[in-house]
Amino acid sequence: MEEAVKDNSLKARWARFHSKLKHTFTETKFGKVWIKYRLQYLAYTLVMEAVMAGLYFIATRIPTQVVTFDTTIIDDKIPFISYFYFFYLFYYVVPELALWALSFYDPKKSLNLTSSCIAMSFLAFICYCSCQVRMVRPQAEAIVAEYANFSSVYNLDTFFKWAVNLQYTKLDPIPVNCMPSLHCAVSCAVVLTAIPTGKGEGKFPIGWRIFFGLFGLGIILSTFIIKQHYFFDAIAGTFGFVLVYFIMKLLIVPTINKHREKKKLEKQTLAAENQ
Repeated sequence: MEEAVKDNSLKARWARFHSKLKHTFTETKFGKVWIKYRLQYLAYTLVMEAVMAGLYFIATRIPTQVVTFDTTIIDDKIPFISYFYFFYLFYYVVPELALWALSFYDPKKSLNLTSSCIAMSFLAFICYCSCQVRMVRPQAEAIVAEYANFSSVYNLDTFFKWAVNLQYTKLDPIPVNCMPSLHCAVSCAVVLTAIPTGKGEGKFPIGWRIFFGLFGLGIILSTFIIKQHYFFDAIAGTFGFVLVYFIMKLLIVPTINKHREKKKLEKQTLAAENQ
């Protein structure tokens, strides 16, 4: 009896790899934990952050025109409040937690918001490659300049001024690629986790909605209160994301789902004909 010849074509190899991968993430103990705690949604938010960071890194290294705008009357009227650095700093944690927590109650909306953040990062990348907007913050820098040395954490005002000074001098000395603000775009996604944007999207517990809604709003406000963005950078990032989200939700995602259903129906029909 002849042994079956193993198919080593690229398609067959991928099928075997995909089968093993699917088994690992569904049938094993690890897979059950992965599904139970919705870790696939958390992983997707980390992919989102990686894409955004990668595109931003590339944009900062592409030579393009740099524009410095004068502050508007609105920017001049907005006070500098060092405490808002607390919200700004947690931008790197809260969006992932909000989108992950939402996935336990409304996975479809969580995916739509995360996908919209990725789409918005590509839109911002095009803007950054076309023209880099630089933020000027001389008044704020003058306020925190005297707090260059570490201050006691028990004096919150001086501690946050020291932290903002560190942001200005070490972490982000020359803020470019400000328009549109991705801080505000992603934080808008956090706010939208708290706001039902369609039928049946009120499943998220009210406590979580209040917490993430206020925290997302705090991050948006922090971008221009600690003078990291112009007011109109925040407006462009916020409303740009809302536009991208509803385009994804109402047009792109339904089209993709319709295409998938069509392919699935074709496979089922073909399988029935071959029996």
